[in-house]
Amino acid sequence: MRKTTGLIQNVNDDRNIPAHLPEYALSNRIDVIISVDYDFYALSEISIKHLDLIIAKLEANGYTTAHMAYAPSQTPDMSFYHVLAYKNITCLSIRQLWFTASSVALTPETRAIDTVLVKYGEPYEKGTLIGVFDTPSGVLIVSVNHFGLTRFGAELQYSNECARMLAAELTQYAIAYPGATIIAGADFNAFDESNHINELLSLCVKFADITPSEKSFCAYPWDLGLLRPETKERILAARDDMKLLTGAEYIARAVQCLNDVYGGVLCSRIDRIVANKPLCVRVTMDMSKITLADFTESPFAPSDHAGYIIEC
Repeated sequence: MRKTTGLIQNVNDDRNIPAHLPEYALSNRIDVIISVDYDFYALSEISIKHLDLIIAKLEANGYTTAHMAYAPSQTPDMSFYHVLAYKNITCLSIRQLWFTASSVALTPETRAIDTVLVKYGEPYEKGTLIGVFDTPSGVLIVSVNHFGLTRFGAELQYSNECARMLAAELTQYAIAYPGATIIAGADFNAFDESNHINELLSLCVKFADITPSEKSFCAYPWDLGLLRPETKERILAARDDMKLLTGAEYIARAVQCLNDVYGGVLCSRIDRIVANKPLCVRVTMDMSKITLADFTESPFAPSDHAGYIIEC
């Protein structure tokens, strides 16, 4: 029986990428991210600026694609997108599920009155893109996600609500497709003190966290400090000082700043893979697709998140 393989990854199409560092633009990283002939790609954090580029790259390599905006109907379009791409396997269905009261895409008008978003003070909804595939190794269901970047308060409670909604959906798929392998993954922003992964696993019977133990995230220099109010101003001031620097000089100054403020760079295991058949799914980290912690050997790595290689 042939294995089914895929890559699940946050590709980091961050809007904060400095304009004077074009090496970091997704357009200059995409050929490394999409470089292996997997059966599927499940990608997240793609902006409208590069959505067509990603789709064109995948389709040129023989893939069929589907995509969804986390929070559609914005003017201008500031949403991130999920992309599912597949070949050599048969797509049975694609579903877009938004973590809202109605489970459907919202508009600016309905977003303001959605009871879930209002309850948790969340301005923009998250969602999951789910594909059901017939593969040589049986039915495979893939859910790509990107939960909110938060660690405290009401925003964390919205992540917990997203986990509950996702768990309910995955449970329904398990009932509809008995015997199927179900995988949910990507950037859950699951910091150590976050409990939405535990919330997800507690509600999904027989699901397990099969994520490798290595840290999957090593932030690009300009991302740091924004999670901690007490360091935000210091990081922003350092950014202003670095505006005229390029390349290696920028990286060296950024790392110095991070060491001064944090005593090191921010690395964490925030990306997770959960599955209902942990013994049937092998997950390895593609460490070539993450920035090294010291930013010296590979300062222009393809993403600040490692890719997870899936084998079923």
